[in-house]
Amino acid sequence: MTALRIINLMGPEMTRLVEARFGKSVTVIELVPDSPVGKDLLGEVVLAPGRAAGLPDARWLLDVARCGAKWVHIAGANVGDVPVELFERGRIVTCSRGAMAAPISEFVLASMLALEKRFPHSWLSRPPAAGWGYRGELEADDAPSQVEMQPPPRWGYSDLGTLEGKVLGIFGFGSIGRATATKALAFGMTVLAVRRRHAGGGMEGVGMVATLPEMARLADHMLVAAPATPATEHVFNMQMFSQMKPGAHLVNVARGSLVNQEHLVEALDAGHLAFATLDVTQPEPLPAGHPLYRHAKVHLSPHISWCSPRKQQRTGEIVITNVESYLNGIPLHGVVDADERY
Repeated sequence: MTALRIINLMGPEMTRLVEARFGKSVTVIELVPDSPVGKDLLGEVVLAPGRAAGLPDARWLLDVARCGAKWVHIAGANVGDVPVELFERGRIVTCSRGAMAAPISEFVLASMLALEKRFPHSWLSRPPAAGWGYRGELEADDAPSQVEMQPPPRWGYSDLGTLEGKVLGIFGFGSIGRATATKALAFGMTVLAVRRRHAGGGMEGVGMVATLPEMARLADHMLVAAPATPATEHVFNMQMFSQMKPGAHLVNVARGSLVNQEHLVEALDAGHLAFATLDVTQPEPLPAGHPLYRHAKVHLSPHISWCSPRKQQRTGEIVITNVESYLNGIPLHGVVDADERY
């Protein structure tokens, strides 16, 4: 039996993992991204890094795939940068969707808890002033957000919120949404979800809602976890914000394009929305001077919700599982729809 030829663009560690698992069943050709593509290069499978690890130039990746590839795996969850031609001739494209669902869901819970418990403004950086009426004097260079959320008014008491009994709305009930739902249910939250597609996907304890506006009217915290597609671009706009529950908290860990940022700032300034946690923006990074950097009602982070010490391990597990499935003719994990890649 001829060994499966795999072109690996993900580095020597992936080569070691694949060869250790499959031995003589595979032949791994290691290729440095953006290096010359030889005329004799031939491989049925291509393993490519994701955006965070340096996704290769799109046209170069296409040249590699045209060396006989029937299946291309992108190590990240974001494949919006790959050309649609990658799907030509029925070629299968997969991604590591769900690999980082656990750390992203932790980030979401931390974001909601930070708002409810008023972190970091509940923490002290100096002794309180005399008396129980301490509010603390702000330093001249303190961030505007500290004016919005000042320290506790006195020792031993603060008007803190809670997740228990609050409603979490999840737009996009894939691996990230499901992982977040599991944790939110453990905190005693009511969890609602909307899927872009209505086929299957239910989960015990989670209420599946027919439409996003219906869920928006009920959610205290709204998680944006759907892929970026033409149908979801700026789905969170002024019309949607106006339908959201007054005082709601928006958390976006999906893609910046799902939220109209100008409308978001307007909704926050008007007081209809209480807060926004944004790990993604459009573009990334935002240009200097953008109002979201220092907005009093925004926590902005540089697309790091997925980060975890287990990233390489989990990505490797998905690749190994998919190679095994491919060898045995079993459907692959994370197959990407050419019309809905993100």
